[in-house]
Amino acid sequence: MSKEVSTVRLYLLRALYLVNLGLLGPTTWPVLIKHQGLTDPLQAVAYSFWRALAALSIPGIRYPVKMLPLVFVQTVER
Repeated sequence: MSKEVSTVRLYLLRALYLVNLGLLGPTTWPVLIKHQGLTDPLQAVAYSFWRALAALSIPGIRYPVKMLPLVFVQTVER
């Protein structure tokens, strides 16, 4: 049995990371840039998690298998 990941699966993982970046990036980063004061701590933690997920999707596009635990965290979190 081959231990390599098929090309189709690699492209699907890359597409997943690209969708993460495309959907989470524009919605979470402007909140940090336009920050105007104190916020609810729980809301701040949630935004931090989503920003980190968006930021870590960038290396996931280049290294989809190495960043696979990121997908597991995302599916368990929801």
